[in-house]
Amino acid sequence: MNKSPFKFLDSYTKEDKDIFFGRDKEIEELYSKVFESKILLVYGISGTGKSSLINCGLANKFEESDWLPVHVRRGSNMLQSVSETVSNLAITPLKPNSSLHESIKSLYLDHFKPIYLIFDQFEELFIFGNKFEKEEFSKEIKEVVESDLQCKLLFVMREEYLAGITEFERVIPTFLENRIRIEKMARSNAKDAIEGPCKVHDIVVEDGFADALLDKLSPDNTEVELTYLQVFLDKIFKTTTSKNPDKLEFNNSILDQLGDVSDLLGNFLEEQINELDDPDSGLVMLKSFVSVKGTKRQITEEEVADFSKTLGKNVDEETINEYIQKFVTLRILRDKDTSGRYELRHDSLAEKIYEKITIVEKELLEIGNFIENAFSNYEKRNILLNERDLKYIDAFQGKLFLNNRLKIFIKKSQDVIYNRKRALKRVTYLAVSMFLTMLFGVGYFGIKKMYDTTASDLAIEALFLNDRDPAASLDKAIAAYDIEPTDITKKAIFEAFFALSDKFQKDTSQSTNPIKSIFDFTPCDAQILSAKYSTDGTLIYGHLADTSIKIWSNKGKELITLVGNQSPVIAVNISPDNQFIASIDEDHMAYVWKTSGAIICSIKVQFDPINTNNIVGFSPDGKYFTFLQDNNAVLITDNSGKKIQLLQGHTAPVTSATFSNFFNRHSQLTRTIAKGYNADLSNMIYLLATSSKDSSAIIWYYNHNESAFQEYIRCEDHEGVVWSAKFPASGKYLLTTCDDAIFRIFDLNGKLHIERQGVSKHLVRREYFQRPICNAQFAMNEKAIILTTYSTSTKDHEKGIRFSQRFAFTGMYTKRKLIVFSWGWDSDTLFSFVDLSPNENYAVLTVFGDDVTILLTDNGFSIKTFHGIQPHFSRDGNYLLCIDGNKLNLFVANEKEIFRLVNEEKIFDNLSSSKYYYDDWYLF
Repeated sequence: MNKSPFKFLDSYTKEDKDIFFGRDKEIEELYSKVFESKILLVYGISGTGKSSLINCGLANKFEESDWLPVHVRRGSNMLQSVSETVSNLAITPLKPNSSLHESIKSLYLDHFKPIYLIFDQFEELFIFGNKFEKEEFSKEIKEVVESDLQCKLLFVMREEYLAGITEFERVIPTFLENRIRIEKMARSNAKDAIEGPCKVHDIVVEDGFADALLDKLSPDNTEVELTYLQVFLDKIFKTTTSKNPDKLEFNNSILDQLGDVSDLLGNFLEEQINELDDPDSGLVMLKSFVSVKGTKRQITEEEVADFSKTLGKNVDEETINEYIQKFVTLRILRDKDTSGRYELRHDSLAEKIYEKITIVEKELLEIGNFIENAFSNYEKRNILLNERDLKYIDAFQGKLFLNNRLKIFIKKSQDVIYNRKRALKRVTYLAVSMFLTMLFGVGYFGIKKMYDTTASDLAIEALFLNDRDPAASLDKAIAAYDIEPTDITKKAIFEAFFALSDKFQKDTSQSTNPIKSIFDFTPCDAQILSAKYSTDGTLIYGHLADTSIKIWSNKGKELITLVGNQSPVIAVNISPDNQFIASIDEDHMAYVWKTSGAIICSIKVQFDPINTNNIVGFSPDGKYFTFLQDNNAVLITDNSGKKIQLLQGHTAPVTSATFSNFFNRHSQLTRTIAKGYNADLSNMIYLLATSSKDSSAIIWYYNHNESAFQEYIRCEDHEGVVWSAKFPASGKYLLTTCDDAIFRIFDLNGKLHIERQGVSKHLVRREYFQRPICNAQFAMNEKAIILTTYSTSTKDHEKGIRFSQRFAFTGMYTKRKLIVFSWGWDSDTLFSFVDLSPNENYAVLTVFGDDVTILLTDNGFSIKTFHGIQPHFSRDGNYLLCIDGNKLNLFVANEKEIFRLVNEEKIFDNLSSSKYYYDDWYLF
C-alpha cells in the first residue's frame, strides 16, 4: 500500500524534510532568531504549524553535532517532566533532586552539543499549572538563562495564552524580547505544500487542481488553515489510492466527488464515533482528552475512567483499552508516551470535541480543574480549601466523581474547618464552666467546716491555691493523695507541679533551671513532623519539614542530622538495636544509614499512602533489612544493603513487613519452630510477618539450612485488604488489621486468638470500630491494642473511598473495657493520636485539629492538658514526649515520678510556700 506524503494531524519531523514545503521564509527567520538570545518565544494561533517549523524546518538547519533537541511537554508537572526527559537522554545518571541547571550541565558534558530545550504546547502550564509550579519553574529557568551553559530555550505556545508570560517577566524581564509570530500559510505557499509532496511521490497533479482545492477548502481567504489542508489532502490521497493504487492522479473530479468539506474534521469525528459499538461511551471518552479551555490534554487510561464516571458513564476497563487503541489506529489519538499518557493528535480535534460538551459538563470540567489545582497547591504549600471554596464545590458534590486523593483532600479541609468551629465552642463552654467553678469555690470556702477534711476537699482547695501559691498547692495535693489516691487528687498534684515548674522557670533569681536537668532541648530550624522513642527508650528519632532526619538522646540533646532526598519524608524507622535508621520519602525512595551517620543504601520501595508504617524493617539484631517492592514482593538485604532474597508469596501488593523482636532460642515457641523445620537451635530464630492486599498475612521463618526465609504459616481469615501484621514484644501472637473493620489476633499456629487475663479463642469483633482499620499495635504492656482506622463515605455513589490514616479514628481495647472514651467517645470525635502508659494507669490523646494533648486516667478523667501533639509515653511511663512546632516538649506523666523529683531530687528546693494556712490544714 502506498504511504501518504501528507501528515493528517501529525506535525512534520526531521525525517520529513523532502516533503516539507511552503515554509522557507519562516525557517530562515526562526534560525536567525534562535541565536539572538537564550530564550525564543514562538507563538501563533492553533493550526499554523508551529511544531512542524521547529521539528522539521529548524531541525534540518543544524548539523547533527550542532544541536541536541530536548522536547518537553508538561505532563503532570513541568519541572518533573523536564527532569524525566533530560534523564532519558543522559548518559551519566543524574543526581537525585538535581536542579535544572545541574541537569543541563551534566547532559552537555555527556554529549558535548549545545542543548535546545523545546517546550511545546507551553500553554499547558497556564491551563493546568498552579501558581507554585509556575513560580518554581520560572526560578529554574532564570538560573539557566543567567548561566554560561550552552543551552537555548524555545517556548512554543498558542498566542491566546500570551498574557500568562507576564508572570515570567517579573522574574526574567527579557522573556518577551526575542519572539516570532507564526502566521497562517499564504495561499501561494499552500500551493507549494500541495504540489511539492506530490512531485516527490510521483503523484500526477492536474493543472488548476491546487487552486480548486484551496477554493473549496478556504473560499474568500488569502490564508490557509494548515491542519484542514493536511486532513483534506490525506483524504484525497486515500480516495485516489483506493481507486487505482498503481497510477495516482489528483484531479478536479475527485474534489467534486468528495462534496462539502466545510466541516471536515467534524464529519470525520462523527463517522468514527458512530461506527463504535457504544458511540456514547466513545464520545465521553474523547471528551476526557479536552481541557476546560478547549485544548487537548495528556491523560492516562485511569484518568479516562475517572472522567467518564464524572459525566455519569461508568465505562469498564476493557472497553476503555479497546476504544483507545481504536482511536490510536484511526489517528484521533497519539499512542501513549513514556509516562503512559495519551492525547489528541491536534488541538483542532479538541475544538471539535469541545463543541459537543454541554454547559453542565463544562461546569464539571471547571470545578474538577479547580479542585486539582487546589490539591496541587496543597501538596506544595499545605494550604487547604477554605469555607468559601467548599461551598463552591458543595453545589456539585452529587455530580462529581473524584479519585481518592482528591476526596481525602476535601475531607481534610472540611474536618479542619469543622474542628475550628468546634474548638471555638469548647473555649466558650470552658470559660462558662470556669466562671461557675469559681462561684462554687467561693461558696465552698464559705460553708466549709474546718476539720471535716477529706481527700477531695483537700484536692479542691489545692486547685484553688494554685494561682496564688503553687508550692502550698503541691503540699496540700500530696497530703490529699496520701489520704486517698483518687482522680481528683492526682489532678491536683499535676496542676500544682506544673504551676510550680512554670513559676520556677520565670524566676530570674534562680541560677539554674531544674526542668532542664530532665530535658534540655534546642529548637530546630524547621517544623518537627514526627518524633518517637527508640525500642529501648534511650533515643528519640524523627523527621522535619525540611526533609532532614534527626536523632536525639532521651534528654533532648541532638546527636546527629541526616539528609536523604529533597523530597518530603513520610516515615522514619529505627532498628531495635539502635544501629540503623531508615527514611522513606514521597518519591518512593528509602534511605538507610548507620546511626553514626554513614549512608548504607538507597532503594526504591512501593507503598500505599493509607498505611506508611513498616515500609522498611529491621531484624532485632540489625542483621537483615526489609523493603516493600513492586510485583507483590519484599526485598531482604543484609546490613550492608546487599540483596539476600526477594520474598515472594503474596498475589497482590504487600502492605507491611515486620520482624518479631523476640528470638529467645530457649523458648517453647522457638523449639516448636525449630522442630518443625529441623532447624539448628544454635542459630538465632528470625520470624517475619507480611500483610497484603490479597487478604492474607504470612509468617516467614529463616531456615539456616537453606539460608533463606520460607513460609511458616499463612493467616487467611480476612475479608479485605490486610493493612498490617505485627508481633508483640513477647512474640507470642500476630496482630492483623483489615479494611473489613475487624482486628484479629492469631497464635503462631495461625489460629484466631486473643490474650486477656486468660486465653480466649474467638474472633474479636468490636462494634466501636465500624470503619476499616489500617494499622494496629500492642501497647507496651501488651494488655491493650491501639488502633488506627480510616473512613469511608456513607453516600452510595462514594462507597469505598479511602481516607489516609492521618485522618485517623484511634481507640484502645484492653482486657477490661474501652478506656478514655467514657468522657465522650462518639462517632463525630476524631482522635489523631492516642497512647497508653506501660502500667495502664494513664492514656493520652490528641483531638483532631487541636494542638494540645490530654492526659487521662483509666477512668477517662482528664488530669492535665499539655501543649503539643503526637504524644508518646517513655518506656517507663514516667514521661510524655510531644511535638510543639519546631521543638519537643517532655512532661512528667506519673505522680510517683513527681514525688521522686520533689522529695529525692529536690528540684524545687529553693522555693517554699507561704504556709499561711498551715495551722489548720497542714497535714504533711
